[in-house]
Amino acid sequence: MIKIMVNGKTVELEGRVSVLDLLTKQGIDLCDTFVGHNQVIVKREHLGDIVLQDGDIVEIIKITAGG
Repeated sequence: MIKIMVNGKTVELEGRVSVLDLLTKQGIDLCDTFVGHNQVIVKREHLGDIVLQDGDIVEIIKITAGG
């Protein structure tokens, strides 16, 4: 089991989990989302390549339109 931080909250994960797996399990729409992994913005096409490790930090930023 590993512990990571997602938007400032501790999350425990079991097994091999990629950033894409994490987002999919949380039901996050990738069309309007930016993702940071350990302070680096990750291109959408690389989200499945990054396997999360103990102590990693993930920031999920949703873009919304407003008036």
